[in-house]
Amino acid sequence: MTADTFKSKLSKLINKSRKAIRLYSTVSSPRSRGKEKPYADIQLEQWRETNEDLLNNLMQIIKNTNMRKAINDILIIRNRYADMVGKLDFKIKHFHKELVSSSVSSDFVKAAKVSGDLVPLKAKYDAVKAVAQELDDLLSYTTIKTPILPGSEDNEESGNLKVKSTKIIDFASKKKAIS
Repeated sequence: MTADTFKSKLSKLINKSRKAIRLYSTVSSPRSRGKEKPYADIQLEQWRETNEDLLNNLMQIIKNTNMRKAINDILIIRNRYADMVGKLDFKIKHFHKELVSSSVSSDFVKAAKVSGDLVPLKAKYDAVKAVAQELDDLLSYTTIKTPILPGSEDNEESGNLKVKSTKIIDFASKKKAIS
């Protein structure tokens, strides 16, 4: 992929994120019912916050002129979102078990509270999963699949990457052990 193609795909993702933020900001209702926000507003807030975070990260990346570094940064962000998906999935499953247990034992007050706690978690999970998928789609256009080692950006022009290792292998002692 050329730098222009990657930058254009990245620009499209930035524009898509901006549109989403505008949509979630305008659809959200300013009213509140009592002290609690309506559940739809809670969901919209989670989606808006996630898109704002993505947009901030992408705006930093698009400023980078080094394509390899930009792709590496996208990989790092995608991995961060993928980790969040796993953690949120674990929490949702835990709360779901608690919700079912509360319902079975007829503790409906606890069930209602757990159900209310699940709304923002599930909305955040869906938003983060969608962002991770968008980043996966962006990365599918690249040939780089593993992150660059820190300090190796200066070797990009020559096509060589330095591999740093702290492990020292004494080959002489290995030959003696084999003999």
